[in-house]
Amino acid sequence: MRKNGRADIVLWEVPEVGRNGVPRSIIEVKNFLAEPGEQLSKDVRRLRDALRLSMESHGELGFGCLAFWIGVNEPKQKKYESPEAWLRAKSEKLCDAASGLVATDGLVVRLAQPKSYLGRYEDDTRYAWAPSVLVIERPAA
Repeated sequence: MRKNGRADIVLWEVPEVGRNGVPRSIIEVKNFLAEPGEQLSKDVRRLRDALRLSMESHGELGFGCLAFWIGVNEPKQKKYESPEAWLRAKSEKLCDAASGLVATDGLVVRLAQPKSYLGRYEDDTRYAWAPSVLVIERPAA
């Protein structure tokens, strides 16, 4: 998967006690991620390459994930009416960038954000943030 053979988290399925397991997913964990760039590209390419290698070798790796959080303050420009709208736009931009990196390999990307959180700082500036997972997987058969 990596040159040094490591991933942040590997999910294994063990069919029976005493038998070798099968890796089903790899997960890369990041702290904050808000813009497409080198960090996103590097991690998505790493996940893509692992999935592609698994497909070529008839492996059992079914999906890869990039877990992170994304957050924004109140937009200074009026392009977005609220931090929530800006958060959605930034999230879509990340998902679109990841999709572009894996599309030619027959993989699909989806973004899971189970909930977003809204708040205000003491100076009354609003903010929004969300725990997020980019899932890169083989398309449904």
